[in-house]
Amino acid sequence: MLDPTRIVPLVFLLLVAPAARADDPWAAIQRCDVPEPGTCPAVATLLKDGPAAVAAVVSALRSDEQRSRYAAARLVGRSELGDPATQSATLLKALAETPDPVRGETLNALGRLETTDAAAALVAALKDGATDARNRVFAAQALDGKKGDAVRLALETALEDPVPQVQQAAATSLRDPAAIPALIRRALSEKTAGFVRQAAALSLGAIGDVRALPVLVVLLGCPNELARRGALMGLARLKDTTAALAITSLVRDPAVGVDALDALAALGASEAADAVGAVAADPTAALPHRLRALAALARLQGAKASPGVVAVLTANEAELARAAAECLGQLADPTTAPALVAAFDRKDAELNRTLFWALKAVTGKDHGLDPDAWRAAIAAPPKSP
Repeated sequence: MLDPTRIVPLVFLLLVAPAARADDPWAAIQRCDVPEPGTCPAVATLLKDGPAAVAAVVSALRSDEQRSRYAAARLVGRSELGDPATQSATLLKALAETPDPVRGETLNALGRLETTDAAAALVAALKDGATDARNRVFAAQALDGKKGDAVRLALETALEDPVPQVQQAAATSLRDPAAIPALIRRALSEKTAGFVRQAAALSLGAIGDVRALPVLVVLLGCPNELARRGALMGLARLKDTTAALAITSLVRDPAVGVDALDALAALGASEAADAVGAVAADPTAALPHRLRALAALARLQGAKASPGVVAVLTANEAELARAAAECLGQLADPTTAPALVAAFDRKDAELNRTLFWALKAVTGKDHGLDPDAWRAAIAAPPKSP
């Protein structure tokens, strides 16, 4: 899945990208979802000759075609191109000879190599205020996961870069607990772009330090939608259920209500079950909210099947009725069996398949795929011991 905090930098980077030529030899590699020899013939052909492959990759990284550079960068780090130290030395030499406007993908490629000299080159590129902002974005992204004070300090400094996309890339790549104060300042700054605050909040949650908890809770009340969404996603990553009550206050927020429901589901916060169930049962709530509420309810520890949720089985929207059946099956409350059986009357084949599964889950029995068999079983009085 694409990280939401990468979307703006990717758009920023691609705005200047020229269209790919029909005869571009790297086009086939670019189209491969996974650039592996076993699944991408173009990669297999290229990697047959190691030295020639290295030369081809370096040449493509210096190409005027941005998409060719991107495809070449995806191959860096493969053993067919040599050991990491050799690849790093080759790329650093190429970087020094590459014009500034097309250096970004080489910086990205260096990030695939766990070598000290590659990290040092990325730090230098990120700190170079004279270089193209696009290159600083690439350098910050390539430092994601890299350790050391020099890396952290460079990324912290980049949080103050005049270009918001650089700030966002730096915030996304910071994973060191020592960077928490810097991330907090950026997340709480009202002068900062919303997508940067979102990235800072996400990183605060990902680091997993309780110092982030009060900051993320404060951000839940921020007027900026992206900041609120980042706070919710950060709290989901932080896995601290003490934030459940604050998150519950946003389940009906038209902009981030779905994110609040997702966060509660990630936390498994049982204390939010009533509020989540109420959204699911509310016929005035938006369909996406009700669907997400049903999915969230099934993941809350100790949640019960309220009458309102059971009533969703009769909703006019078939998708909603199916989601309700799946939720009830996951909650596994035997008292909901009669309502599940009654839902067979809708004669919806896809719904029926979900009902069969749900009934097996709530009763612990299997009466096959015949609605009448289930009706008879549920209607029959229990046998005497």
